[in-house]
Amino acid sequence: MVSSRVRFSLRTVFRASRVPIAKHYKIWGNRFQRLLSRCKVLALHVALLVILFAALQCKVFARRTIEMTKAHDFIELYSKLEYALTFIGYAKRLPNRKVGVDWAKFATAFPEGLDVAEANGFAVLVNAPPSEPIFNDECLFDRWPLPNEVPRVTTWELLFLKSLSTLRNNIAHGNKFYRDDSRDDRRNEKLLEAGISLIKYIKTKNIEYNGNFLNKLMEDASF
Repeated sequence: MVSSRVRFSLRTVFRASRVPIAKHYKIWGNRFQRLLSRCKVLALHVALLVILFAALQCKVFARRTIEMTKAHDFIELYSKLEYALTFIGYAKRLPNRKVGVDWAKFATAFPEGLDVAEANGFAVLVNAPPSEPIFNDECLFDRWPLPNEVPRVTTWELLFLKSLSTLRNNIAHGNKFYRDDSRDDRRNEKLLEAGISLIKYIKTKNIEYNGNFLNKLMEDASF
């Protein structure tokens, strides 16, 4: 049998050992609570960053979707315009023996000045027309044009050839101006809107040739 003195010693040791163990659990419990709080704050920050990134991506996607929609609308209108013009007396023979639009001749149908551009929504095609990359004699890319190398359009012929047609070619063939921080990030959208507005302005003329009307031909055109 264990003597009373031994039992007392064991009981004393057991009771004494419980104090630091309890303190130990309390200390680590507090540390765990602080760690859990920090994890919650970190998780909140991560969630906010994810939401912000998703919002930015949605904004970029929305802008690209708008540009793609406007590009589709512009190309559809432009192709119908070309088709209609070749049937009302504004066609010419191209070097590849195909027939295309005689834009120089078509420009004579617009005796008014280009001051109508502002009121009809295509001023950017006059003041800041689309750009094209500059290539060297070996047909290799050289550089992008400086702003002063893309002069303001001064005639209807140049508006059709240097603005409207270039806008169409840039979409179809990929001659895009490199977008950097110094340029308007809505320029693509503005140019497309201006191109659509210009074609709508052309339609208001409702030009006729041998009983064929521009508007009717454009409306009846199909792919």
